[in-house]
Amino acid sequence: MLTNTLYKFLPGRKEFFDNFLLRASSRNSLNDPFEVMPSTISFAKFLHAQGETRWGHSVKEIETTLKEKKVNGIKQYGKIDLFDRTGVISLTETKRNLLMWSHYADSHKGMVIEFDIKHKFFNTPEVGNNFEGLVHRVRYDRERPDDIKGWYEWFIYKSDEWIYEKEHRFLVPLHRCSVCFEGIPSKGKIIDARSVHDVYKDKYFCMFKVPEEALISVTFGVEMSQKTKTDIVNAINKNVNLRHLKIYEATTHADRYDIVFSEASRNERIA
Repeated sequence: MLTNTLYKFLPGRKEFFDNFLLRASSRNSLNDPFEVMPSTISFAKFLHAQGETRWGHSVKEIETTLKEKKVNGIKQYGKIDLFDRTGVISLTETKRNLLMWSHYADSHKGMVIEFDIKHKFFNTPEVGNNFEGLVHRVRYDRERPDDIKGWYEWFIYKSDEWIYEKEHRFLVPLHRCSVCFEGIPSKGKIIDARSVHDVYKDKYFCMFKVPEEALISVTFGVEMSQKTKTDIVNAINKNVNLRHLKIYEATTHADRYDIVFSEASRNERIA
């Protein structure tokens, strides 16, 4: 990792500063139809390495069968535990991008949280692999990769049309989540993720609690309401573990298509 901090765009909800929970999305709930979709030859190599024989006994035979049956990637092939168990928490290198504010922070009414990416929370690899429990920079390309070092790389390759997001992905095992909701968190019941075989399905929300000391700052969007700002500031002020947290406000630049950030005092009313 070349950076010490990364950012997360979120809706403007005070609740984050009550529970510090981030959702880890399964591959099925991500918004790009090409997620975890290797090229046919790459997928054929993977199946052959896994000892899969129903599609053929060589890489070439498997590749031919996949093309004949029009099986294009993991989703069409069906459930594979290796991929279903892994969740994605998306982060980014910048908080300046106007499209990101629009798409992921409730049309500028939300906020951006800055994280200390060197904190151990983001650096606790799972025993037996070197990808889950770590943050990986997304690689952008026009072509899907044909030759990869490990299957987890399919989680971190995307079309170069997404390059503006400057995404980094924190890959986590879904069953290790801090809390799991069946249904949306505000209404769903809490369940034990370890007891659910298909926890990767969209109806489950696997949430991971970020330690307060891993937070560096919060930035309020240009269109965030005064009430939401006040509620969040009050929640921050009540938490002695957030005394270090810096608070910023975004405003529109006077001349350019740009937003600028200014630090706000938590002891003063935010304008």
